[in-house]
Amino acid sequence: MSTPPSNVEAEQGLLGAVLANNRAFDDAAWLRAEHFYDPVHATIWDVIAARVNAGRLADAVTLRDHFEAEGTLEEAGGAGYLARLLAAMVSPTLARDYAQAIFATWHRRRLIEIAAELGRAAFETADPVAAQEAAESELFAIAEDRDDHASPAHEAMSQALESAIASAARPDGLVGVTTGFRELDDALGGLRRGDMVVVGARPSMGKTALALGFAAAAAAAQHRVLFVSLEMRREKIGARLLAGLTPIESEAAGRGHVRGRDGTGRFTYEPIGQGDVDRMHAAARAMAERRFVIDECRQRTVAQVRAAARRMKRRGGLDLVLIDYLGLLRVPELARSDNRTLEVTRLSGEVKAMANDLGVPVVLLSQLNRANMQRDDKRPNLADLRDSGSIEQDADVVMFLHREEYYLARARPNRKPGEADDKFANRVSAFAEAERDARGVAEIIIDKNRDGPTGTRRIAWRADWSWFTDLAATEA
Repeated sequence: MSTPPSNVEAEQGLLGAVLANNRAFDDAAWLRAEHFYDPVHATIWDVIAARVNAGRLADAVTLRDHFEAEGTLEEAGGAGYLARLLAAMVSPTLARDYAQAIFATWHRRRLIEIAAELGRAAFETADPVAAQEAAESELFAIAEDRDDHASPAHEAMSQALESAIASAARPDGLVGVTTGFRELDDALGGLRRGDMVVVGARPSMGKTALALGFAAAAAAAQHRVLFVSLEMRREKIGARLLAGLTPIESEAAGRGHVRGRDGTGRFTYEPIGQGDVDRMHAAARAMAERRFVIDECRQRTVAQVRAAARRMKRRGGLDLVLIDYLGLLRVPELARSDNRTLEVTRLSGEVKAMANDLGVPVVLLSQLNRANMQRDDKRPNLADLRDSGSIEQDADVVMFLHREEYYLARARPNRKPGEADDKFANRVSAFAEAERDARGVAEIIIDKNRDGPTGTRRIAWRADWSWFTDLAATEA
């Protein structure tokens, strides 16, 4: 059997360097005991880390005293071995390089172990997808383990400058991925890398339609998009896209018929015309030229969503992830818990971490609680986020979708007992005016925006297409 990859000399050199000069520990502090191949070295590193992190000296003398007091000196190689480590020391300036060499051999060992675990699972499990996702999560954990979290300030400034220069070269002036809505892009600067963007709304407001609009606009701008649907089947999403992008009536796109009524009031169904079919074919062909992937699955975890996103990024790149919706995500170990707020707190943290890790914006749809139904003004706010946990803290942008037209259609004025004719007429007139103003209009209420203004932006709602369009462009 082959010997696992190791670099014992690097382990000895690093340990000796840190024992000789504890300042060298700072360049290797991210290294953990498990990264060492030799268990004696792992034990010694654990004690060094504990002492240095506690502000105490960690040299050959203090470690010998520690191991003698614990009665484990021989297990740690004995006093003579500590002296040998000092003899093997390298310059403290090489501590980072030696730490990276140690990590690299651990990385190779973990790859071998993961491959063996995947092989065993493939033989033993009836669910190969679960085995694959477990292996991918392990591989991603290795990538997260690397010492690449710290960098000089000037590098961060250079990255920001490069982003600003790239944005200046774009005719749309955006830093991130377009939403397809001019006023919203102006407020956000586009959907930015690493941001978690929460879109909250009550049922029937059009959350999915808005997210599909974001996705379609991004794809049309040559961005690579992953739309994760936890609720709606792929075919229904396709019908929504056909209706919105053709555009034709959403019911006709899904059923292939246009519904009407005959003289007796009965429903009639007429097949869609060849012109509509041709336009839908053209829309589908246009989409075939773009990188827009729909991932349809039930009962997803954030780890599974992240695995799907990583696969797409690895195979052809990724610029935007949209998740429909938060309420259907689960944390397996909290599945039996009645504390949904705790679960949502975990989920929002994981989604934000995913956005950072992937380096892309993640749009997360969220259903709101019913608190706004008790208010005269139905416009939602941050307090309406269902089981909100830490969503508000984790999100970079929180915005709400609101259609006043929906509520007005369900709140037509009735005459109050004893109400005078003129007062009732005035209420009816005011209601009719409000209804006219709200017809075909939706509001996106930006309640939190780390990098720009808040406030309300208006977009157009086309009920016949079940689609949102850019009101600013239409009015212009």
